[in-house]
Amino acid sequence: MVNLDAVLYGLQSFWEGVDIQGDALRLLIITQLPFQNISDCVMKARKRAIARQTGNEWASFREIDLPLMLMRLKQGLGRLIRSQDDRGVALIADGRMGRRYAQTVLSCIPPFARPDDEGQVLSGYPDKVERFLFS
Repeated sequence: MVNLDAVLYGLQSFWEGVDIQGDALRLLIITQLPFQNISDCVMKARKRAIARQTGNEWASFREIDLPLMLMRLKQGLGRLIRSQDDRGVALIADGRMGRRYAQTVLSCIPPFARPDDEGQVLSGYPDKVERFLFS
């Protein structure tokens, strides 16, 4: 029997090694995109080297930060859909999704129902999510 009132809070460790199949996990809320810790000294050195080589501070973001975050995001979304029979709702509630790299984020994950280009929720979508979660 599945407990529909269960809540799992996952921090960095949630992004890998968790296997929850079926209806036990139906809603995944991502409050922050899983960017690497900016205080990591090895990452800082790699980013400085890229900035020096390219003469562009943002090159390291495109070459290091964004690809690592996208890989971790896909891993996190993979916690929700573990098999062809799994289904669920993933909500990315990070305000940075409105920035210019949002299209890159959305293009790297499988197709799904999502907000339209103006960031407005599709008509009736909240009701569909509620019916799904409580069915």
